[in-house]
Amino acid sequence: MVAPDELLRILGNRTIHELFPGSYCPSWEEFVESFGFEVLLCAKVGGYQGDLIVLLRDGQRYGYLTLGYGSCGGCDMLEGCSSYRELDGLWKSALHEIHWELNKQAMYAWLSERDWEGCTSWGSQEDGASALDSLKSALAP
Repeated sequence: MVAPDELLRILGNRTIHELFPGSYCPSWEEFVESFGFEVLLCAKVGGYQGDLIVLLRDGQRYGYLTLGYGSCGGCDMLEGCSSYRELDGLWKSALHEIHWELNKQAMYAWLSERDWEGCTSWGSQEDGASALDSLKSALAP
């Protein structure tokens, strides 16, 4: 979870308009990059709808985030944004959902020990296993 004071640090004096000039409908990758953290992994799991799994680094800390995506504005949160105000709400909500661990080893342990059943819409067990392998590989020395 991102604390309110950290949210202010991340956003600084920038507005959502400055983060996404000219469009309030960025791609999911642009959306994730706008957080200002190093993006170690940003991968879609699923077909026309599914989850975007994200692994982030902020100094020594490592963060994990899952964002659901869909095939249209009716079922995709980002495509469904019709104003900067809605995008700003989604952006702040996503920041608050990041799970942080203090270091790489702690994130690897958290990923390995977590009960993933029902936590995502990864679809098949194969998709889930592949996604988890991708996350762990991104943390490998």
